[in-house]
Amino acid sequence: MIGALWKNTFLKSWNEMKLNMIRKWGVLALTIIATQVSAFTPDKSAEKTIEESIIAIVALIQQYPTDADRGHYLAGMETLMDQLVSYPVIARRVMGDAFVTADDQQKVKFLGALKASLIQTYAMGIRGFGGFDAKVLYGKGEQNTLKNTQVLAEIMSKEGIKYPMMQSLYYSRNANGWLIQNIVFNGVNLGITFQNQFKRNLDSVNGDIDQAIAIWAASTEEAYTKADFRNPSEDLLLESATGEGF
Repeated sequence: MIGALWKNTFLKSWNEMKLNMIRKWGVLALTIIATQVSAFTPDKSAEKTIEESIIAIVALIQQYPTDADRGHYLAGMETLMDQLVSYPVIARRVMGDAFVTADDQQKVKFLGALKASLIQTYAMGIRGFGGFDAKVLYGKGEQNTLKNTQVLAEIMSKEGIKYPMMQSLYYSRNANGWLIQNIVFNGVNLGITFQNQFKRNLDSVNGDIDQAIAIWAASTEEAYTKADFRNPSEDLLLESATGEGF
């Protein structure tokens, strides 16, 4: 009787001790992981990433300076932006609540349409300044985290007018680098602009996602054919929108 009681007491104590050890090791493991995450520092800063992209864009503009070069210029910009822009993140935010109800085919279709719009708006807009100068203003961004780091750049036209461009980036371990998730150029928030445009398209067709995407793609193509390659910035900013939250 006493032996059985002692055995049960021992087993209970042993099980409690194992449970406590598991808990302690679990806490220790989580602490180590959290420390590693918080201590992680990317090899390249977001500001350096944007600075290098500006140099590459300027070189591309110099390489393709005329309207006849439009196709080559946009192809070059697509290559640059594919390495720099997080199209899926932007697409999800632009679609808003529609992203939840959209099927995979609709998401992929809109991703392609949005990519075309972003390349055209960004590439053609910045190209409109012609012989411009640009520089990153180090340390001027308002946020500086792996999830959202803001990089402020200054674009100066050949007339000497300065325009601010704030780019929001996050660090992607999958891409092993910084990716753009929004751009605010001279007060125009491209993310909110696109978000408003998609909502307006969706409302105009009573929530039909396929039709809303078709309208988006058609408007992008129309803007491309009408825009002046040398001075396209106002043509391609479909609707000004300012503010935070995208």
